[in-house]
Amino acid sequence: MTNVRSDDKSIDEAGNKKLTKHLRSEDFFDVQQHPIASFVITSIVPYDSTERQDAPALPDNTKQLRIKNPNHKVTGNLTITGITKSISFPALIELEDSLLRAKANFNIDRTHWKLTYGSDQSLGNRTIYPSVNIGLDIVARRQ
Repeated sequence: MTNVRSDDKSIDEAGNKKLTKHLRSEDFFDVQQHPIASFVITSIVPYDSTERQDAPALPDNTKQLRIKNPNHKVTGNLTITGITKSISFPALIELEDSLLRAKANFNIDRTHWKLTYGSDQSLGNRTIYPSVNIGLDIVARRQ
């Protein structure tokens, strides 16, 4: 978590630096107290497109981020700020020879990990969405 950073294309470099500092502060991830977040996979099963997907809502533009034609559902325990919750998400996983590629893009509700800054009306019309988008693009080689 000590390497978490903002890379928001809609703001300038100075704004991203300021936001990065805020994300690392006690208001959000409190990286001094919780320098590590982890995800431990508990199961990977074939993806069932008829299964209902309960994902926190985000603005309409995040629909374009979804992975096309996922073939697996990944479930695991996500630990952030010392709190562990089980999550599941669709992923496209391909194995070719000794190369594994996995892509996923999904939303979590940050308030489930007590990351609540700005999720109420305390910021007026600048409320921060409780939903956070996570994108993964993993390439691994068998050794």
